[in-house]
Amino acid sequence: IEDERDEHGNEVEGSVYWVRVHDGRHAIEGKLYQPSGVGNKELIIFEPGLPGDGVIIFEDRHAPNLLKEGYTVFAARHNGTVTNAVSSAKYIHASQKQEWSKQHHQQFLGEFTFEEWGTEVATAAKGLEAPFKKLHFMAHSMGAPNTLKAFTKLPPKLIQKTSSFVSMSGA
Repeated sequence: IEDERDEHGNEVEGSVYWVRVHDGRHAIEGKLYQPSGVGNKELIIFEPGLPGDGVIIFEDRHAPNLLKEGYTVFAARHNGTVTNAVSSAKYIHASQKQEWSKQHHQQFLGEFTFEEWGTEVATAAKGLEAPFKKLHFMAHSMGAPNTLKAFTKLPPKLIQKTSSFVSMSGA
């Protein structure tokens, strides 16, 4: 994603990609922020609440600062999010992804079910963890209990890699 900016309009230091993460059974989409250089080999997975507009504050305020500290950050988007409705900009928060979705006739990011919603964090962790020595989890509102539920779906290897869990206005 080109021209990613923080809340002050400054260009984000590092690289930002729209990614689709698979764990072999489930998939989740979102933004992956990678720091310039080597980084600290630690991944933060952010899970927004419902409906998902908390991702704007996280990406504008927190993700750029975490990048500066050397963290790689994945900010999930909920399956079932509409890609090109009037309100989509605040849930997708990536105009390039919305344009791609329009050109490829993608109306939704995956299919929403509460069962799928309950797998998002675990899917991201299983699909992204390989190059990282530590995992951190951050969540907003209803994303907090969803993240806690994910811990029951993670294999012991990933639980051992887990260093912290931060609940932001957790439900």
